Amino acid sequence: MDKLVFDAIDAATPAAFDFGRLAARNVGLGDVTAILGTGGQGATVWQDGTLRSKEGIAARLTAGHAKSFAGVFSRAFVAVWPTVSVHAKRMDANGNLDVSVFANARAVLPTAALDFFTVAA
Repeated sequence: MDKLVFDAIDAATPAAFDFGRLAARNVGLGDVTAILGTGGQGATVWQDGTLRSKEGIAARLTAGHAKSFAGVFSRAFVAVWPTVSVHAKRMDANGNLDVSVFANARAVLPTAALDFFTVAA
């Protein structure tokens, strides 16, 4: 699911990070998170040992995308179509199961251009 959201953010071509745009949206710094992709763009470890973007935003690492983004991730969600198929296959006599779930899903970013940013290299 993370990859769906990150791909949608990337497709929205977010602008460079800007504190002024956050202030205009009445967003507090605690509402913003940075996601640092596999490219490592913008990753910094501060003296207190916390991982942050170069802009100082608290960050987490992800293997879901190569690029790094910052934004108000509470304003993003994934819509799942009404039908979800769950397939369970008994693997052996010990009760082990192989469970597969199939669903159609799409990331929804109502205000992507306002709430998401690229992280500086």
